Amino acid sequence: DMRNLAPAADLTVTPLGNLQAGYYARSGHPLAGAPTRLASLLAYGVGSVQAPEELLLALGQFAGLPAGTAFPLVVTCDDLHVLKGVALATDTVIACPVAGMVANVASGGLVRLEVTDTPALFAQMGVVSLRGRSFSAMAEFAVGYLGTLAQQLGSPP
Repeated sequence: DMRNLAPAADLTVTPLGNLQAGYYARSGHPLAGAPTRLASLLAYGVGSVQAPEELLLALGQFAGLPAGTAFPLVVTCDDLHVLKGVALATDTVIACPVAGMVANVASGGLVRLEVTDTPALFAQMGVVSLRGRSFSAMAEFAVGYLGTLAQQLGSPP
């Protein structure tokens, strides 16, 4: 997520688009199948990829936590396979990209939770490169392709 990057004079960031995210839990989870509030997730713990501090602070407010308190994450891991494993084996809820959950939802292993009191979640995706350096032809193609893919996946379902 580009919001996690500290500005650096020697880097250039090429935005690719936003990637929609949501909350997921194992099938049969106590919160599955009915609308719920963000504060209800706290009892089960929430795992996520590294999230921007500004987002965690905003979610803390939506969850009714004291002002200036970040929404707590019980697991932080940038490996979606690990997060999925945690959600499948426990009552932990995970927040992650919708596009990364399609197969798990289709197989019935995980379900998307309907959290009614939060804004839309998304990751601001981008490619970081050294300032003043040009992409090779293949890298330019890859960045263009990733941008197109991110725009397609970032569209609401």
